[in-house]
Amino acid sequence: MNKTLWHVLVIDDNPDDLADVRQMLLQDATRQYRFSEAALGAEGLHLLNAAGAAYDCVLLDYHLPDMNAEDLLAQLRADRPLTPFPVVVLTGSDSANRTEGRQVLRAGAQDYIGKHWTTPDSLTRALENAVQRFALALEREASASALRVSEQRFRDLLECAPDAMVIVDADGSIVLINAMTLAMFGYSAAELMGQPVEILAPARLHKRHREQRLAYAARPQPRAMGAGMQLVGRRKDGREFPIEVSLGSLAVSDGHWVSSAIRDISERKRAGDALAAALAEARSASNAKSDFLSRMSHELRTPLNAILGFGQLLETSMPPPSAAQLKSIAQILKAGWYLLDLINEILDLAQIESGTLALALAPVALGELLQDCRAMIEPMAAQRHIRLVFPDRHAAPLVKADQTRLKQLLLNLLSNAIKYNRPDGSVSVDCIAVDAGRTRIRVSDSGTGLDAQSIAALFKPFVRLGRENSGEQGTGIGLVVSKGLAELMGGRIGVESTPGIGSMFWIELDTAEVAEQALADRGRGSTA
Repeated sequence: MNKTLWHVLVIDDNPDDLADVRQMLLQDATRQYRFSEAALGAEGLHLLNAAGAAYDCVLLDYHLPDMNAEDLLAQLRADRPLTPFPVVVLTGSDSANRTEGRQVLRAGAQDYIGKHWTTPDSLTRALENAVQRFALALEREASASALRVSEQRFRDLLECAPDAMVIVDADGSIVLINAMTLAMFGYSAAELMGQPVEILAPARLHKRHREQRLAYAARPQPRAMGAGMQLVGRRKDGREFPIEVSLGSLAVSDGHWVSSAIRDISERKRAGDALAAALAEARSASNAKSDFLSRMSHELRTPLNAILGFGQLLETSMPPPSAAQLKSIAQILKAGWYLLDLINEILDLAQIESGTLALALAPVALGELLQDCRAMIEPMAAQRHIRLVFPDRHAAPLVKADQTRLKQLLLNLLSNAIKYNRPDGSVSVDCIAVDAGRTRIRVSDSGTGLDAQSIAALFKPFVRLGRENSGEQGTGIGLVVSKGLAELMGGRIGVESTPGIGSMFWIELDTAEVAEQALADRGRGSTA
Protein backbone atom coordinates (compact mmCIF):
# COMPACT_ATOMS: atom_id res chain seq x y z
CA MET A 1 0.00 0.00 0.00
CA ASN A 2 1.39 3.41 -0.99
CA LYS A 3 1.88 5.78 1.93
CA THR A 4 0.85 9.42 1.71
CA LEU A 5 3.85 11.72 1.42
CA TRP A 6 3.87 14.86 3.61
CA HIS A 7 6.31 17.70 3.12
CA VAL A 8 7.22 19.16 6.52
CA LEU A 9 9.27 22.33 7.12
CA VAL A 10 11.13 22.19 10.47
CA ILE A 11 12.37 25.54 11.82
CA ASP A 12 14.76 24.83 14.75
CA ASP A 13 18.33 25.93 15.55
CA ASN A 14 19.12 22.79 17.60
CA PRO A 15 20.50 19.97 15.41
CA ASP A 16 19.68 17.34 18.05
CA ASP A 17 16.06 18.46 18.22
CA LEU A 18 15.91 18.39 14.41
CA ALA A 19 17.18 14.82 14.39
CA ASP A 20 14.72 13.76 17.09
CA VAL A 21 11.76 15.24 15.20
CA ARG A 22 12.74 13.53 11.97
CA GLN A 23 13.27 10.21 13.73
CA MET A 24 9.91 10.31 15.54
CA LEU A 25 7.96 11.19 12.39
CA LEU A 26 9.68 8.52 10.31
CA GLN A 27 8.24 5.93 12.71
CA ASP A 28 4.71 6.83 11.47
CA ALA A 29 3.32 3.74 9.74
CA THR A 30 0.58 5.59 7.83
CA ARG A 31 2.61 8.07 5.75
CA GLN A 32 6.02 9.08 4.45
CA TYR A 33 7.78 12.38 5.09
CA ARG A 34 10.03 14.73 3.22
CA PHE A 35 11.77 17.42 5.26
CA SER A 36 12.97 20.94 4.64
CA GLU A 37 14.92 22.71 7.40
CA ALA A 38 15.72 26.22 8.61
CA ALA A 39 17.76 27.28 11.66
CA LEU A 40 16.63 30.90 11.90
CA GLY A 41 13.22 32.57 11.83
CA ALA A 42 14.20 34.82 8.92
CA GLU A 43 15.30 31.81 6.91
CA GLY A 44 12.04 30.04 7.71
CA LEU A 45 10.03 33.09 6.62
CA HIS A 46 11.94 33.19 3.35
CA LEU A 47 11.11 29.54 2.64
CA LEU A 48 7.47 29.98 3.62
CA ASN A 49 7.00 33.07 1.47
CA ALA A 50 8.93 31.77 -1.53
CA ALA A 51 7.07 31.45 -4.80
CA GLY A 52 5.68 27.98 -5.24
CA ALA A 53 6.27 27.02 -1.61
CA ALA A 54 4.14 24.00 -0.63
CA TYR A 55 4.27 22.42 2.81
CA ASP A 56 1.79 20.05 4.41
CA CYS A 57 2.79 21.31 7.87
CA VAL A 58 5.37 23.49 9.67
CA LEU A 59 7.11 22.49 12.90
CA LEU A 60 8.30 25.69 14.58
CA ASP A 61 10.55 25.93 17.66
CA TYR A 62 9.28 28.59 20.05
CA HIS A 63 12.76 29.95 20.85
CA LEU A 64 14.91 30.89 17.85
CA PRO A 65 18.12 32.94 17.86
CA ASP A 66 16.63 35.86 15.90
CA MET A 67 12.97 35.79 17.01
CA ASN A 68 10.44 33.68 18.86
CA ALA A 69 7.48 31.83 17.38
CA GLU A 70 5.03 34.67 18.11
CA ASP A 71 7.15 37.15 16.13
CA LEU A 72 7.46 34.78 13.21
CA LEU A 73 3.73 34.06 13.20
CA ALA A 74 2.96 37.79 13.30
CA GLN A 75 5.13 38.41 10.23
CA LEU A 76 3.73 35.36 8.51
CA ARG A 77 0.15 36.55 9.00
CA ALA A 78 0.79 40.15 7.95
CA ASP A 79 -2.28 41.20 5.89
CA ARG A 80 -3.55 37.62 6.05
CA PRO A 81 -6.37 36.10 8.09
CA LEU A 82 -4.47 32.79 8.36
CA THR A 83 -0.94 31.43 8.09
CA PRO A 84 -0.29 30.02 4.61
CA PHE A 85 0.34 26.51 6.03
CA PRO A 86 -0.62 24.61 9.21
CA VAL A 87 1.82 25.37 12.08
CA VAL A 88 2.67 23.29 15.16
CA VAL A 89 4.88 25.06 17.73
CA LEU A 90 7.41 23.14 19.84
CA THR A 91 7.37 24.85 23.22
CA GLY A 92 10.02 24.88 25.99
CA SER A 93 9.91 23.60 29.57
CA ASP A 94 6.85 22.08 31.14
CA SER A 95 6.26 25.16 33.28
CA ALA A 96 6.32 27.44 30.24
CA ASN A 97 4.51 25.02 27.98
CA ARG A 98 0.95 26.10 28.84
CA THR A 99 1.63 29.84 28.74
CA GLU A 100 3.59 29.69 25.50
CA GLY A 101 0.93 27.41 23.99
CA ARG A 102 -1.87 29.87 24.64
CA GLN A 103 0.23 32.67 23.17
CA VAL A 104 1.06 30.88 19.92
CA LEU A 105 -2.53 29.78 19.40
CA ARG A 106 -3.59 33.41 19.66
CA ALA A 107 -0.78 34.32 17.25
CA GLY A 108 -2.11 31.92 14.60
CA ALA A 109 -0.64 28.46 15.21
CA GLN A 110 -2.95 25.51 14.85
CA ASP A 111 -1.44 23.43 17.70
CA TYR A 112 1.52 23.22 20.11
CA ILE A 113 3.41 20.45 21.91
CA GLY A 114 6.12 20.49 24.64
CA LYS A 115 9.56 19.27 23.57
CA HIS A 116 10.26 17.39 26.77
CA TRP A 117 7.21 15.15 26.60
CA THR A 118 6.98 14.65 22.84
CA THR A 119 6.55 11.06 21.61
CA PRO A 120 6.18 9.72 18.07
CA ASP A 121 2.45 9.25 18.60
CA SER A 122 1.85 12.67 20.20
CA LEU A 123 3.91 14.45 17.52
CA THR A 124 2.02 12.66 14.72
CA ARG A 125 -1.31 13.51 16.33
CA ALA A 126 -0.29 17.16 16.70
CA LEU A 127 0.52 17.38 12.98
CA GLU A 128 -2.72 15.67 12.02
CA ASN A 129 -4.74 17.95 14.33
CA ALA A 130 -3.03 21.03 12.89
CA VAL A 131 -3.76 19.96 9.30
CA GLN A 132 -7.42 19.27 10.11
CA ARG A 133 -7.87 22.52 12.02
CA PHE A 134 -6.18 24.43 9.21
CA ALA A 135 -8.57 22.89 6.66
CA LEU A 136 -11.56 23.85 8.80
CA ALA A 137 -10.16 27.35 9.25
CA LEU A 138 -9.76 27.68 5.47
CA GLU A 139 -13.40 26.66 4.98
CA ARG A 140 -14.57 29.14 7.62
CA GLU A 141 -12.48 31.89 6.10
CA ALA A 142 -13.80 31.11 2.61
CA SER A 143 -17.36 31.28 3.93
CA ALA A 144 -16.62 34.48 5.83
CA SER A 145 -15.00 36.00 2.76
CA ALA A 146 -17.97 35.07 0.58
CA LEU A 147 -20.27 36.53 3.22
CA ARG A 148 -18.25 39.75 3.32
CA VAL A 149 -18.39 40.00 -0.48
CA SER A 150 -22.14 39.33 -0.44
CA GLU A 151 -22.72 41.91 2.29
CA GLN A 152 -20.66 44.47 0.40
CA ARG A 153 -22.59 43.82 -2.78
CA PHE A 154 -25.83 44.15 -0.85
CA ARG A 155 -24.69 47.45 0.65
CA ASP A 156 -23.59 48.65 -2.79
CA LEU A 157 -27.03 47.81 -4.15
CA LEU A 158 -28.65 49.71 -1.31
CA GLU A 159 -26.50 52.75 -2.03
CA CYS A 160 -27.32 52.58 -5.75
CA ALA A 161 -31.07 52.40 -5.11
CA PRO A 162 -32.97 55.55 -6.13
CA ASP A 163 -35.20 55.17 -3.07
CA ALA A 164 -34.52 55.38 0.64
CA MET A 165 -33.89 51.79 1.80
CA VAL A 166 -34.60 50.95 5.45
CA ILE A 167 -34.29 47.46 6.96
CA VAL A 168 -35.70 46.64 10.39
CA ASP A 169 -35.20 43.58 12.58
CA ALA A 170 -37.80 41.34 14.19
CA ASP A 171 -38.42 43.96 16.89
CA GLY A 172 -39.03 46.76 14.39
CA SER A 173 -35.69 48.49 15.06
CA ILE A 174 -33.66 49.95 12.20
CA VAL A 175 -30.58 47.84 11.41
CA LEU A 176 -29.55 49.09 7.96
CA ILE A 177 -30.07 52.25 5.91
CA ASN A 178 -28.61 53.85 2.80
CA ALA A 179 -27.42 57.36 2.06
CA MET A 180 -30.72 58.28 0.38
CA THR A 181 -32.48 57.68 3.70
CA LEU A 182 -30.24 60.19 5.44
CA ALA A 183 -30.72 62.76 2.68
CA MET A 184 -34.50 62.29 2.58
CA PHE A 185 -35.15 62.45 6.34
CA GLY A 186 -32.30 64.70 7.50
CA TYR A 187 -30.85 62.34 10.15
CA SER A 188 -27.33 61.01 10.62
CA ALA A 189 -26.72 57.26 10.57
CA ALA A 190 -25.99 57.25 14.31
CA GLU A 191 -29.34 58.92 15.01
CA LEU A 192 -31.30 56.25 13.12
CA MET A 193 -29.54 52.96 13.83
CA GLY A 194 -31.39 50.99 16.51
CA GLN A 195 -34.36 53.37 16.54
CA PRO A 196 -37.93 52.14 15.91
CA VAL A 197 -38.95 52.57 12.31
CA GLU A 198 -41.82 54.85 13.30
CA ILE A 199 -39.26 57.64 13.76
CA LEU A 200 -39.53 58.09 9.98
CA ALA A 201 -43.32 58.14 9.80
CA PRO A 202 -46.43 58.06 12.00
CA ALA A 203 -47.22 54.90 13.93
CA ARG A 204 -49.09 53.38 10.99
CA LEU A 205 -45.79 52.48 9.30
CA HIS A 206 -44.60 50.71 12.44
CA LYS A 207 -47.91 48.83 12.54
CA ARG A 208 -47.57 47.74 8.91
CA HIS A 209 -43.98 46.57 9.57
CA ARG A 210 -45.18 44.53 12.52
CA GLU A 211 -48.04 42.99 10.52
CA GLN A 212 -45.60 42.11 7.74
CA ARG A 213 -43.15 40.46 10.14
CA LEU A 214 -45.91 38.38 11.72
CA ALA A 215 -47.12 37.32 8.29
CA TYR A 216 -43.62 36.25 7.29
CA ALA A 217 -43.23 34.34 10.55
CA ALA A 218 -46.47 32.44 9.88
CA ARG A 219 -45.53 31.72 6.24
CA PRO A 220 -41.74 31.96 6.07
CA GLN A 221 -41.31 31.34 2.35
CA PRO A 222 -39.67 34.23 0.46
CA ARG A 223 -42.06 36.88 -0.80
CA ALA A 224 -41.75 39.60 -3.37
CA MET A 225 -41.86 43.23 -2.30
CA GLY A 226 -45.47 44.31 -1.88
CA ALA A 227 -47.22 47.09 -3.71
CA GLY A 228 -46.54 50.60 -2.50
CA MET A 229 -48.72 52.19 0.16
CA GLN A 230 -48.96 55.94 0.49
CA LEU A 231 -48.18 57.38 3.93
CA VAL A 232 -46.85 60.58 5.47
CA GLY A 233 -43.13 60.77 6.26
CA ARG A 234 -41.64 62.98 8.97
CA ARG A 235 -38.21 64.63 8.69
CA LYS A 236 -35.91 65.32 11.61
CA ASP A 237 -37.03 68.96 11.61
CA GLY A 238 -40.65 67.83 11.97
CA ARG A 239 -41.75 68.66 8.44
CA GLU A 240 -44.06 66.08 6.92
CA PHE A 241 -44.21 64.99 3.28
CA PRO A 242 -46.00 62.28 1.27
CA ILE A 243 -44.13 59.01 0.77
CA GLU A 244 -44.78 55.71 -0.96
CA VAL A 245 -43.53 52.63 0.90
CA SER A 246 -43.07 49.12 -0.51
CA LEU A 247 -42.40 46.33 2.00
CA GLY A 248 -40.52 43.09 1.42
CA SER A 249 -39.07 40.25 3.48
CA LEU A 250 -35.45 39.33 4.25
CA ALA A 251 -34.80 35.90 5.75
CA VAL A 252 -32.16 35.94 8.50
CA SER A 253 -30.97 33.40 11.03
CA ASP A 254 -33.27 34.63 13.80
CA GLY A 255 -36.43 35.07 11.72
CA HIS A 256 -37.47 37.60 9.14
CA TRP A 257 -36.53 41.23 8.76
CA VAL A 258 -38.57 43.69 6.75
CA SER A 259 -37.12 45.89 4.05
CA SER A 260 -38.75 49.16 3.07
CA ALA A 261 -38.26 51.07 -0.17
CA ILE A 262 -39.39 54.63 0.57
CA ARG A 263 -39.96 57.16 -2.19
CA ASP A 264 -40.69 60.88 -1.80
CA ILE A 265 -43.78 61.49 -3.93
CA SER A 266 -44.18 65.19 -3.21
CA GLU A 267 -43.69 66.13 -6.86
CA ARG A 268 -46.03 63.38 -8.01
CA LYS A 269 -48.66 64.55 -5.54
CA ARG A 270 -48.34 68.14 -6.70
CA ALA A 271 -48.54 67.06 -10.34
CA GLY A 272 -51.54 64.85 -9.57
CA ASP A 273 -53.33 67.61 -7.72
CA ALA A 274 -52.63 70.04 -10.55
CA LEU A 275 -53.90 67.51 -13.09
CA ALA A 276 -57.04 66.83 -11.05
CA ALA A 277 -57.70 70.56 -10.79
CA ALA A 278 -57.14 71.00 -14.53
CA LEU A 279 -59.46 68.08 -15.31
CA ALA A 280 -62.12 69.46 -13.00
CA GLU A 281 -61.81 72.86 -14.64
CA ALA A 282 -61.95 71.33 -18.11
CA ARG A 283 -64.96 69.23 -17.11
CA SER A 284 -66.69 72.29 -15.71
CA ALA A 285 -65.94 74.26 -18.89
CA SER A 286 -67.18 71.39 -21.06
CA ASN A 287 -70.38 71.10 -19.02
CA ALA A 288 -70.88 74.86 -19.24
CA LYS A 289 -70.35 74.74 -23.00
CA SER A 290 -72.77 71.83 -23.42
CA ASP A 291 -75.35 73.54 -21.22
CA PHE A 292 -74.98 76.76 -23.21
CA LEU A 293 -75.33 74.95 -26.55
CA SER A 294 -78.35 73.05 -25.31
CA ARG A 295 -80.09 76.20 -24.05
CA MET A 296 -79.22 78.16 -27.17
CA SER A 297 -80.46 75.37 -29.41
CA HIS A 298 -83.81 75.33 -27.67
CA GLU A 299 -84.04 79.12 -27.70
CA LEU A 300 -83.21 79.32 -31.42
CA ARG A 301 -85.55 76.54 -32.47
CA THR A 302 -88.71 78.39 -31.43
CA PRO A 303 -88.26 81.50 -33.62
CA LEU A 304 -86.82 79.35 -36.43
CA ASN A 305 -89.92 77.17 -36.48
CA ALA A 306 -91.97 80.37 -36.80
CA ILE A 307 -89.80 81.53 -39.72
CA LEU A 308 -90.18 78.19 -41.50
CA GLY A 309 -93.91 78.15 -40.84
CA PHE A 310 -94.46 81.62 -42.26
CA GLY A 311 -92.20 80.81 -45.20
CA GLN A 312 -94.34 77.79 -46.05
CA LEU A 313 -97.50 79.91 -45.69
CA LEU A 314 -96.08 82.51 -48.08
CA GLU A 315 -95.20 79.75 -50.56
CA THR A 316 -98.84 78.52 -50.65
CA SER A 317 -100.61 81.85 -50.11
CA MET A 318 -103.36 83.20 -52.38
CA PRO A 319 -102.96 84.88 -54.71
CA PRO A 320 -99.84 82.85 -55.61
CA PRO A 321 -96.54 84.70 -55.23
CA SER A 322 -94.67 85.81 -58.32
CA ALA A 323 -91.64 83.94 -59.67
CA ALA A 324 -89.29 86.43 -58.05
CA GLN A 325 -91.14 86.09 -54.74
CA LEU A 326 -91.04 82.28 -54.95
CA LYS A 327 -87.30 82.42 -55.49
CA SER A 328 -86.88 84.59 -52.37
CA ILE A 329 -89.18 82.33 -50.37
CA ALA A 330 -87.18 79.29 -51.48
CA GLN A 331 -84.00 80.95 -50.21
CA ILE A 332 -85.67 81.66 -46.86
CA LEU A 333 -86.85 78.06 -46.54
CA LYS A 334 -83.47 76.63 -47.63
CA ALA A 335 -81.62 78.75 -45.07
CA GLY A 336 -84.19 77.93 -42.41
CA TRP A 337 -83.98 74.18 -42.92
CA TYR A 338 -80.19 74.43 -42.91
CA LEU A 339 -80.26 76.35 -39.63
CA LEU A 340 -82.71 73.83 -38.16
CA ASP A 341 -80.41 70.94 -39.11
CA LEU A 342 -77.49 72.81 -37.58
CA ILE A 343 -79.39 73.45 -34.37
CA ASN A 344 -80.50 69.82 -34.11
CA GLU A 345 -76.96 68.55 -34.64
CA ILE A 346 -75.53 71.00 -32.12
CA LEU A 347 -78.16 69.88 -29.62
CA ASP A 348 -77.26 66.22 -30.25
CA LEU A 349 -73.56 67.00 -29.89
CA ALA A 350 -74.16 68.85 -26.61
CA GLN A 351 -76.20 65.95 -25.23
CA ILE A 352 -73.56 63.41 -26.30
CA GLU A 353 -70.72 65.38 -24.69
CA SER A 354 -72.66 65.93 -21.48
CA GLY A 355 -73.79 62.29 -21.30
CA THR A 356 -77.48 63.22 -21.20
CA LEU A 357 -78.53 61.66 -24.51
CA ALA A 358 -80.91 58.80 -23.75
CA LEU A 359 -80.77 55.70 -25.94
CA ALA A 360 -83.00 52.63 -26.01
CA LEU A 361 -80.84 49.72 -27.18
CA ALA A 362 -82.76 46.79 -28.62
CA PRO A 363 -82.47 44.27 -31.47
CA VAL A 364 -82.93 46.11 -34.78
CA ALA A 365 -83.70 44.41 -38.10
CA LEU A 366 -80.93 45.95 -40.15
CA GLY A 367 -82.39 44.90 -43.51
CA GLU A 368 -85.66 46.74 -42.94
CA LEU A 369 -83.88 49.80 -41.54
CA LEU A 370 -81.62 50.02 -44.59
CA GLN A 371 -84.62 49.81 -46.92
CA ASP A 372 -86.26 52.70 -45.03
CA CYS A 373 -83.05 54.72 -45.42
CA ARG A 374 -82.95 53.88 -49.14
CA ALA A 375 -86.49 55.15 -49.65
CA MET A 376 -85.59 58.43 -47.93
CA ILE A 377 -82.43 59.14 -49.98
CA GLU A 378 -83.52 57.81 -53.39
CA PRO A 379 -84.88 61.21 -54.56
CA MET A 380 -81.56 62.85 -53.70
CA ALA A 381 -79.61 60.09 -55.49
CA ALA A 382 -81.87 60.25 -58.56
CA GLN A 383 -81.46 64.00 -58.80
CA ARG A 384 -77.66 63.51 -58.99
CA HIS A 385 -77.78 60.33 -61.11
CA ILE A 386 -76.18 58.23 -58.36
CA ARG A 387 -76.79 54.48 -58.54
CA LEU A 388 -77.70 52.84 -55.19
CA VAL A 389 -76.81 49.25 -54.27
CA PHE A 390 -78.34 47.87 -51.05
CA PRO A 391 -78.31 44.33 -49.62
CA ASP A 392 -81.41 42.18 -49.63
CA ARG A 393 -83.52 42.95 -46.58
CA HIS A 394 -83.46 39.30 -45.51
CA ALA A 395 -79.65 38.98 -45.84
CA ALA A 396 -78.83 41.64 -43.24
CA PRO A 397 -78.54 40.51 -39.59
CA LEU A 398 -79.99 41.90 -36.37
CA VAL A 399 -77.90 44.44 -34.44
CA LYS A 400 -78.14 45.95 -30.97
CA ALA A 401 -78.87 49.64 -31.41
CA ASP A 402 -81.27 52.52 -30.88
CA GLN A 403 -83.34 52.32 -34.05
CA THR A 404 -83.97 56.06 -34.41
CA ARG A 405 -80.36 57.04 -33.78
CA LEU A 406 -78.99 54.28 -36.04
CA LYS A 407 -81.22 55.55 -38.84
CA GLN A 408 -79.95 59.09 -38.21
CA LEU A 409 -76.36 57.82 -38.35
CA LEU A 410 -76.87 55.85 -41.58
CA LEU A 411 -78.74 58.69 -43.29
CA ASN A 412 -75.85 61.01 -42.50
CA LEU A 413 -73.31 58.62 -44.08
CA LEU A 414 -75.56 57.97 -47.10
CA SER A 415 -76.27 61.66 -47.73
CA ASN A 416 -72.54 62.44 -47.53
CA ALA A 417 -71.77 59.61 -49.96
CA ILE A 418 -74.25 61.08 -52.44
CA LYS A 419 -73.37 64.76 -51.96
CA TYR A 420 -69.62 64.27 -52.35
CA ASN A 421 -69.80 61.69 -55.15
CA ARG A 422 -68.97 62.24 -58.82
CA PRO A 423 -71.73 62.53 -61.47
CA ASP A 424 -73.19 59.16 -62.48
CA GLY A 425 -71.34 57.59 -59.59
CA SER A 426 -72.52 54.87 -57.22
CA VAL A 427 -73.12 54.23 -53.53
CA SER A 428 -73.17 50.67 -52.21
CA VAL A 429 -74.11 49.32 -48.79
CA ASP A 430 -73.26 45.89 -47.42
CA CYS A 431 -73.05 44.09 -44.08
CA ILE A 432 -70.33 41.68 -43.03
CA ALA A 433 -69.54 39.73 -39.86
CA VAL A 434 -66.25 40.71 -38.25
CA ASP A 435 -65.15 39.58 -34.79
CA ALA A 436 -67.36 37.15 -32.92
CA GLY A 437 -70.68 38.82 -32.22
CA ARG A 438 -69.97 41.96 -34.28
CA THR A 439 -71.46 43.23 -37.55
CA ARG A 440 -69.94 45.90 -39.78
CA ILE A 441 -72.16 48.08 -42.02
CA ARG A 442 -70.15 49.57 -44.89
CA VAL A 443 -71.17 52.58 -47.02
CA SER A 444 -68.91 52.90 -50.08
CA ASP A 445 -68.89 55.67 -52.68
CA SER A 446 -67.10 56.39 -55.95
CA GLY A 447 -66.16 59.96 -55.02
CA THR A 448 -62.81 61.72 -55.06
CA GLY A 449 -61.55 60.03 -51.89
CA LEU A 450 -59.59 61.46 -48.97
CA ASP A 451 -55.90 61.68 -48.17
CA ALA A 452 -54.37 60.76 -44.79
CA GLN A 453 -54.37 64.37 -43.54
CA SER A 454 -58.06 64.78 -44.33
CA ILE A 455 -58.94 61.49 -42.63
CA ALA A 456 -57.10 62.61 -39.47
CA ALA A 457 -59.33 65.73 -39.27
CA LEU A 458 -62.52 64.02 -40.37
CA PHE A 459 -64.23 63.54 -37.00
CA LYS A 460 -63.53 67.02 -35.62
CA PRO A 461 -66.46 69.47 -35.29
CA PHE A 462 -67.06 72.15 -37.94
CA VAL A 463 -64.41 70.70 -40.28
CA ARG A 464 -65.58 70.38 -43.91
CA LEU A 465 -62.19 69.67 -45.50
CA GLY A 466 -62.27 72.63 -47.87
CA ARG A 467 -65.81 71.96 -49.14
CA GLU A 468 -67.30 75.07 -47.55
CA ASN A 469 -67.53 76.67 -50.99
CA SER A 470 -68.53 73.55 -52.91
CA GLY A 471 -72.21 74.50 -53.09
CA GLU A 472 -73.17 71.50 -50.95
CA GLN A 473 -74.89 72.30 -47.68
CA GLY A 474 -73.26 70.89 -44.58
CA THR A 475 -72.59 71.80 -40.98
CA GLY A 476 -69.35 69.94 -40.35
CA ILE A 477 -70.93 68.34 -37.27
CA GLY A 478 -72.68 65.31 -38.74
CA LEU A 479 -69.71 62.93 -38.58
CA VAL A 480 -68.84 64.05 -35.04
CA VAL A 481 -72.40 63.30 -33.96
CA SER A 482 -72.31 60.00 -35.85
CA LYS A 483 -69.13 58.96 -34.04
CA GLY A 484 -70.66 59.82 -30.68
CA LEU A 485 -73.85 57.92 -31.46
CA ALA A 486 -71.93 54.83 -32.60
CA GLU A 487 -69.88 54.79 -29.40
CA LEU A 488 -72.94 55.31 -27.19
CA MET A 489 -74.49 52.23 -28.84
CA GLY A 490 -71.37 50.18 -27.95
CA GLY A 491 -69.94 50.39 -31.45
CA ARG A 492 -67.38 52.34 -33.38
CA ILE A 493 -67.04 54.15 -36.70
CA GLY A 494 -64.18 54.37 -39.16
CA VAL A 495 -63.19 55.17 -42.73
CA GLU A 496 -60.95 53.76 -45.43
CA SER A 497 -60.27 55.93 -48.46
CA THR A 498 -58.09 56.14 -51.57
CA PRO A 499 -57.72 59.51 -53.30
CA GLY A 500 -59.21 59.42 -56.80
CA ILE A 501 -61.06 56.14 -56.20
CA GLY A 502 -63.52 56.68 -53.36
CA SER A 503 -64.22 56.22 -49.67
CA MET A 504 -65.75 53.53 -47.50
CA PHE A 505 -67.26 54.53 -44.14
CA TRP A 506 -68.17 51.75 -41.74
CA ILE A 507 -70.10 51.30 -38.52
CA GLU A 508 -69.42 48.31 -36.28
CA LEU A 509 -72.11 47.18 -33.80
CA ASP A 510 -72.89 44.16 -31.65
CA THR A 511 -74.89 41.47 -33.42
CA ALA A 512 -78.23 40.65 -31.77
CA GLU A 513 -79.41 37.07 -31.46
CA VAL A 514 -82.64 35.91 -33.06
CA ALA A 515 -83.90 34.95 -29.63
CA GLU A 516 -83.51 38.55 -28.53
CA GLN A 517 -85.63 39.73 -31.44
CA ALA A 518 -88.34 37.20 -30.64
CA LEU A 519 -88.34 38.28 -27.03
CA ALA A 520 -88.61 41.91 -28.08
CA ASP A 521 -91.50 41.07 -30.44
CA ARG A 522 -93.35 39.23 -27.66
CA GLY A 523 -92.78 42.21 -25.36
CA ARG A 524 -94.28 44.58 -27.92
CA GLY A 525 -97.22 42.23 -28.45
CA SER A 526 -97.97 42.02 -24.75
CA THR A 527 -98.13 45.79 -24.45
CA ALA A 528 -100.20 46.35 -27.60
